[in-house]
Amino acid sequence: MEQSLFLPIALDLTLSNFQYTDTTINLNVVSSRVSSQCPICQESSSKIHSRYLRIIGDLPISGKITTVHLQVRKFFCENTYCVRKIFSERFQQHLQSYSRRFDRFNELLSSMGLELGGNLTRRIGILSFVKVSASTILRLIIKCPFQPIILPKIIGVNDWAFKKLFDYGTIIVDLEKNKVIDLLPDREAKTLTKWLLEHPSVEIVSRDRSLTYISAITETSKNIAQIADRWHILNNLMESFECFLNTQRQSIKQIAVELKSEEKIGSSDNLSSPILEIEQNIKPFPKQNHSKYLDNFVKAKQLQSEGHSKRKIAKLLGMSRNTLNRYWERTTFLPKVNHKKSNILDYEEYLIKRWNEGEQSAKICIKKFKKKALNIKLGLFMS
Repeated sequence: MEQSLFLPIALDLTLSNFQYTDTTINLNVVSSRVSSQCPICQESSSKIHSRYLRIIGDLPISGKITTVHLQVRKFFCENTYCVRKIFSERFQQHLQSYSRRFDRFNELLSSMGLELGGNLTRRIGILSFVKVSASTILRLIIKCPFQPIILPKIIGVNDWAFKKLFDYGTIIVDLEKNKVIDLLPDREAKTLTKWLLEHPSVEIVSRDRSLTYISAITETSKNIAQIADRWHILNNLMESFECFLNTQRQSIKQIAVELKSEEKIGSSDNLSSPILEIEQNIKPFPKQNHSKYLDNFVKAKQLQSEGHSKRKIAKLLGMSRNTLNRYWERTTFLPKVNHKKSNILDYEEYLIKRWNEGEQSAKICIKKFKKKALNIKLGLFMS
């Protein structure tokens, strides 16, 4: 059997025999070297003391978990001045001392762990005939050598969660190489300022709207250009456009009703349309509730200008934190939208036909219209 198909070529190993089952393959291997070097004095020795069995994990073969049973020898150190009298033979490549896996196997697990994390690598490993725990993956990740940071010029700065809602830090990305280059332990301005001072090559920083990051970058150097990242630019545009549309609700609804009526005016000049009357009677929000929410908005903005915290304002006014968060960034009050929708206009022709045939009882209409999946309520007909 060609053993180079199973074992690393650079190692002086000889395959003596093997056993296999439905799920595993065990390779019995011995070292073919005559002598070995002492790890202390580096002198070679061929005087064997004893042997022991070393079990090493390797890459799967033909969908089976592979284990190498390596018979390792112990040698006497023939240097009388050496403090080490007995030593185990070492392998210079592909197998580290005390390691339970070949280097090529560790490299595969480390690469998967860096991409997927511990738990996901463990689950995928089961499908790939690799039996390993999530803790082992994390230990291999920790042992990975750090690559030196090559003076970045364009970076992205944002916060990220070590644990959501509890522990947050700062992530720094090299935007030219699309690689994460550092993780800071917190979101404090002084931490980011210290990092920027240690990397004076930075010329452009892409950031979010955090005042902490703005102050840190400005304090470091006024020559660093600060730009908003693409996501926040699009998000700002969307929020501004949404606020504008919220101020034009009545105009949009009026234009929609007028366009609908103009489309039907040619075909139903002599027919009275109850649909338009119904649509005109639908109000976006009750007036009494409108004034109530307007008063809360005015009070909240007044307390905000006085410097009170969100928690205190919410407690004083008896409103939820989510509502207060919506008010916090707004400068003008926007009436609440009634999100209940009706598809009554989709069935306008059918409703007009039934209306003109004398079917003007709201309860009977609702009962018949449910069969056509018409999403309307009795209140629309009673108005």
